Amino acid sequence: MRLAASNPGHSGETKPPSDRLAWIATVLCMVGLIVTLAGSAVGALLFLAVWGLMAAARVGRCLRLIFRSPGLWLVPAFAFLSVLWAETQGVTLRAAIELALTVGVASLTSGFLRPREFVSAMSVSLLFARFCRWCSAALASMA
Repeated sequence: MRLAASNPGHSGETKPPSDRLAWIATVLCMVGLIVTLAGSAVGALLFLAVWGLMAAARVGRCLRLIFRSPGLWLVPAFAFLSVLWAETQGVTLRAAIELALTVGVASLTSGFLRPREFVSAMSVSLLFARFCRWCSAALASMA
């Protein structure tokens, strides 16, 4: 009796080949988030612009990916609902919008990239951010 070779992590369904455009968008998105953490609004604009362009180019697939898990949207829905009783409604609304956008982008990323591809995109963006930090420190020490 011959045993079939097992393939761990194979769920039986085949996933489409790697999406390079989504990988590049994820790298740019992660760089944008890192720039935002440094205190610049430019990173948030990059985050939104990159996935906004991706969504505009692939509207049908993006809508399917965003709404494939309706339960995922319960937390952002509750965040929007909390605007009704918040003392600072503007701040709460902004946080709810940011949360909804983050959940939407995460849904798109998980639909376009395999976990290994996501980790590679995140690693490249972290290395790029570290390189930029090193360059800015070197330039500052020269001045």
